[in-house]
Amino acid sequence: MSGNMREKAWQLMSQGRPLPLACTLLCIALCMTTACENGIIGSGAHSTKPVSTRHGIAQKGPFAIGSNITITTRPAPEYLPAKTEQVQTLDDIGSFEYEFKSDTLYDISVTGAHFNEIDGQLSSDEITLQSSYFQETESQAFVSVNILTHIIHSRIIYLVTVD
Repeated sequence: MSGNMREKAWQLMSQGRPLPLACTLLCIALCMTTACENGIIGSGAHSTKPVSTRHGIAQKGPFAIGSNITITTRPAPEYLPAKTEQVQTLDDIGSFEYEFKSDTLYDISVTGAHFNEIDGQLSSDEITLQSSYFQETESQAFVSVNILTHIIHSRIIYLVTVD
């Protein structure tokens, strides 16, 4: 179903239809394809859990090169904050990499300037977006930090930490 919405959004944009409708459909399609993906963050030489490097992307525009990414590990079963590490975006599309462990929940917070789609320049102010990430298996591939993950982040943390 998300593929159909993605195709519809591209059709609307190529036909010169109103951009807000096309962007809305494209965002919904992207959210449906990425919201169901799980992932994990964390590394540790003493850990017995599988560790794998995952690629991620921080989007609101995209974030500028060198934007700060704070990753907080929340190990099972309590999912209480345990360890915090810092990485940075690697390129001008907001990409980052981090090693994720299985069965661990992660808080991801990205702070920095972003590309402003309206005026085509980097923003003069910094913003912060958040995301939650959980990887059940090593085959999960991608971590996203965007407006939608920011909106649902607090609710996810609440749901997993409440008895």
